[in-house]
Amino acid sequence: MNWLRDEQRADGPRGRIGFAISARMSAPLHATLQALVETAWESYGDPHPAETRECADEPFVPGEKTEKKDRQPLRYVAIRIRKKQGEFFEDGSAVRHFAVLSNRWELKPARLIEWHREKAGTIKFVHDVIKNDLGGGVLPSKYFGANAA
Repeated sequence: MNWLRDEQRADGPRGRIGFAISARMSAPLHATLQALVETAWESYGDPHPAETRECADEPFVPGEKTEKKDRQPLRYVAIRIRKKQGEFFEDGSAVRHFAVLSNRWELKPARLIEWHREKAGTIKFVHDVIKNDLGGGVLPSKYFGANAA
């Protein structure tokens, strides 16, 4: 992430690289997500028959040692998924929280999530070809050394 944020990177292209990654759900981040006011949340994505999907800009500031004073802070976009009709998820929870971390401030929260997830469809196709067309789904031999080779 530091490499992406460094616009003067010596071992790569110069300039800004926009990125969005799934954030690790730390205890402080989860507490901040739960404390968001109800009016901060807005629906996003296509309507789902069994879930309500909402997103919001998250005013979270991590206590990372690698943060520098002169660097623009990263943006956290919160995601909240709730079951409709008062149902619970398999683990017994009523709400699931996720977050996306990005340096793209120009996009609305819903659009940032869509942009972040656009890559998911392309990699699935690659995995399908490797696994099914090229035989990557099964090991060719019962001997570990032969498979390693």
